[in-house]
Amino acid sequence: MNSGLTEQEYTLLSEIAPTVAQPAGFADYGAPWQEITRIVGTALDREDDAEALVADIEERFEQVRADHPEFAEATGLLATSIEGDAFAYAEGPAPDFLVQLGLTLPEAAAGLFTGENREPQQVSLERIEVLEADALLVGLYGPEDGSVLGETVFTRLDVAREGRVLAMPEMSDLNGSLSFGSVLSLPYALEELPPRLAALLDGDPGTEPDAVS
Repeated sequence: MNSGLTEQEYTLLSEIAPTVAQPAGFADYGAPWQEITRIVGTALDREDDAEALVADIEERFEQVRADHPEFAEATGLLATSIEGDAFAYAEGPAPDFLVQLGLTLPEAAAGLFTGENREPQQVSLERIEVLEADALLVGLYGPEDGSVLGETVFTRLDVAREGRVLAMPEMSDLNGSLSFGSVLSLPYALEELPPRLAALLDGDPGTEPDAVS
């Protein structure tokens, strides 16, 4: 359900078995977890169970927002470093998670996504400043010592100099829970990420969030 199934692939799979694809109107891999849960509930004839799961997770988000009102005053951005190349995201499980916590997309990053274009955008080193945010989460894919985090131009960003970057290795539980963004993984992310975000946003560069492993 959180996929980029093409029409050709859907047609092929439909010839094998009843097939349910990602909902229309969202970027590939960008459907909200609520939509996914409700569609799965309908497909399994368990709509009430799906609604109960959605209500439970939304209540947990509400509690985190109440516990951390500072999130509503901050910007947050989800980026990745893939084999050294940087990408910024406006839509999908992980960036939507930040929005549901109350954070907003930084203006510069938001400018990368115009009109209906909500696909991930590659960010060149010449434009690396668009990754500036009050809190920057970076998923690391590929060798960590070759990531964008080690580039000189990145280390000069305010967000890097002031210790407001959270690196999330590819195989870490937090990275996985945010990337899947399902009713199974979100409870873990809601336990693990808010305290780290609070440490990033407390205004003290000396406060380091717990490392992600």
